[in-house]
Amino acid sequence: MEFPDSSQTDREIIPNVSIPLSSCSLPIHLPLSLSLSLSLSLSLSLSLLYTNTNTHFLPILFFYSSFLLILFASDFLLNKFHKKIYLSIYLSIYLSIYLSIPVCSYLFIYLSLFISMYPYLCIYIYVSMSYLSIYLSIYLSIYLIHLSIYLYLSIYLSISI
Repeated sequence: MEFPDSSQTDREIIPNVSIPLSSCSLPIHLPLSLSLSLSLSLSLSLSLLYTNTNTHFLPILFFYSSFLLILFASDFLLNKFHKKIYLSIYLSIYLSIYLSIPVCSYLFIYLSLFISMYPYLCIYIYVSMSYLSIYLSIYLSIYLIHLSIYLYLSIYLSISI
């Protein structure tokens, strides 16, 4: 009685399939609107937790934002998504930090709905506001320099007279 060659049966049972390494990236990326809504809803729940128990929630929020940063940085290294997505993630983190106060509870709901419906509009608003804040800070610094020169000259002239 002859037994079949084991290498031939292995080839018949398990075909030689090569899987490219580029298709083995981890499914880390969340959709943009889902991630923004998740961030804002979590910060809403943290603000409600802060309202009910008066606990200090900033370390939890810092841990959550750093976890999101690590998650999307690793996703950027694996899949090389567009930078606007990460700008919107930073926007959601900053919104969750700055708006996690008890007064803004209802604002969170409307804002998360707005951001989940129009994410790229929110990115555009964020970029426009950042440029506007840069221009305003330059203008304010020039104004303060002029004001300090004026005060210095007025004090100097009042002392000299």
